[in-house]
Amino acid sequence: MRDLILSKAEYTDEEQRQINLYNRGDVEEDIPLLKAIAPTIDLPAALFRGRYLKAVSAMELRGIPTDTDYLRQLEANWQALRQYYIGRDDTFGLYDDDGSFCEARLEELIEQRGWVWPRTVTGKPELRAKTFGKMVKRYPELKSLQRLRDQIAELRLGKFLNSIGADGASHCPIMPFWTKSGRNQPQGRDVVYLPSLPSWVHGLIKPPEGWGIAQLDWVSQEPGIAAGLSGDPTLIDDYRSGDLHMRFAIRAGLAPEWATKRSHGPLRDAVKPISLGVNYGISKYGVAAQTGRSLLWAAQTLATYHHTYPTLIQWQQNVATQAIFDERIVSTLGWPMAVHAGTSKRTLLNYPEQAGGADMMRLAAIAAHEAGIRIVAPVHDAFWIAAPLAELDDAIAEMSRIMVRASTVITRGLEIPVEVSDSAVVRWPQCLGDVRKPDAKGQAMWTEIKGLIRNDALRQVKADKSVAYG
Repeated sequence: MRDLILSKAEYTDEEQRQINLYNRGDVEEDIPLLKAIAPTIDLPAALFRGRYLKAVSAMELRGIPTDTDYLRQLEANWQALRQYYIGRDDTFGLYDDDGSFCEARLEELIEQRGWVWPRTVTGKPELRAKTFGKMVKRYPELKSLQRLRDQIAELRLGKFLNSIGADGASHCPIMPFWTKSGRNQPQGRDVVYLPSLPSWVHGLIKPPEGWGIAQLDWVSQEPGIAAGLSGDPTLIDDYRSGDLHMRFAIRAGLAPEWATKRSHGPLRDAVKPISLGVNYGISKYGVAAQTGRSLLWAAQTLATYHHTYPTLIQWQQNVATQAIFDERIVSTLGWPMAVHAGTSKRTLLNYPEQAGGADMMRLAAIAAHEAGIRIVAPVHDAFWIAAPLAELDDAIAEMSRIMVRASTVITRGLEIPVEVSDSAVVRWPQCLGDVRKPDAKGQAMWTEIKGLIRNDALRQVKADKSVAYG
């Protein structure tokens, strides 16, 4: 039935009847469960979530519009592209001729180099992207391999192609409430969420004829929530300055009063992991690992942060302690999480920001949906919206107002601003890859791949593959 639903935009009367029966079955099977749990339901919170599900259903139905013409070209050249990049960047020869990764060769390389490598429960080398990221910091010679794996070698285009419906949009279950904090976790058994793919693939986003699409982001959402909920006056002032990270560097005596992101960019980048990491209890070891600075610098700067924003630090400890005492922690708008002996303190420290962000997302999505704004995708702390070209600017302005107003509900009045980058506003007939700035994440890869396909630079790779595999 799912294949039928995704295969076309219009259905016969008989197909519509079958689809209705398919959907009705889920509802009817839930009725006994509803009767059993009804006495314990927090009705206002449940109705709030129900309103959100209406917005989610609309998002899933619309999907993210894509450039299907170029996607077909990408599909036709996909294996040749993988082979091209494997041949260029697999400096250790860890991939076979058919493009599959050979764990045994990695094991041999680890042993030869004497590397210390995290293991799975079965003793095999851990291959997650996060692990490779950590290993690159320890062994820089792995950088090209990490980039190869992250960008294309381990990317399975099939799941993305499965998400493309007859309308040319990418459809994936949003999976609301799928995490402990209530954040969305879009995923499907045989499909993948477009925003979760490497950033170069996002260039495929393209509105249909006569339409436009735009991404709106809350600026530093989680630090803003922490500032508002903790009521730390210094943190609130620094957040309202527009550059929380730079303001902390100035207060810490690391930068002059006139310092800006442009004049002191590297220093700002060094303190940013602290500004963000304090929300989950980052240690001096974590700061040192993320910044590449000495352990002494990390310890001193982290201690300075604690002294600079004492109200925030005390509030965090109070929240975690109360949650342990209550064996329960609840977000501003009623999303609960059970707390037990196995609950990490870091989870408790970060819960108000993550669950608050989820609340904010739900509130804004409901208001936007009921105001007639067409949301096509939620992305952590951002939304993609679509509108006819003549209405796009008004839709962006209205969505921005809704998101800012929603933020004040969660933060007890502190406004979290919304950013709409010029490179994230796409008007037909362009796609996102046409409008992104050259230095935007993923844009260089997008441009390179498009050039390879357009210039038929993969012809020799295809020929070699044909000879190799007959």
